[in-house]
Amino acid sequence: MGRAFYSPLEDKISLPPREVFESEEVYYSTLLHELGHATGHKDRLNRFSLFKKDDVFGSPKYAQEELRAELFSFLQGQRLHLPFDFNNHISYLDHWSKISKDSIKDAVSDAFKICSYVWKHWYPKNTQKLTYQNKQENKQGGRKR
Repeated sequence: MGRAFYSPLEDKISLPPREVFESEEVYYSTLLHELGHATGHKDRLNRFSLFKKDDVFGSPKYAQEELRAELFSFLQGQRLHLPFDFNNHISYLDHWSKISKDSIKDAVSDAFKICSYVWKHWYPKNTQKLTYQNKQENKQGGRKR
């Protein structure tokens, strides 16, 4: 399976094809997890500006970002009524919480900020776009009759 990741330099989420994920739950939680990371970009919530050179994979700062993204994934999945694997989320959170030097309270607080940002800035635009597309399709459908 290819790797799922968010690239801050390219401001791009990369996911393997949906069919390579072991389940629908893993696909959605991974997609939302990477979306959570994407909110850290300098043009959004600007979390990555706080990183230093030694804040690499496995570092406490990196672990805190992983906690934020995973908590966001779980919260958004619940809000959107997506299927989820609770044990998978817990296992991931347990792993990174052992490395992070910040409290889980800080990660939860940041995850709620991420949720607010996404709902305020991304979903309205996508909803408007989908509504516009649906109206256009309905107009075209009406003309064909």
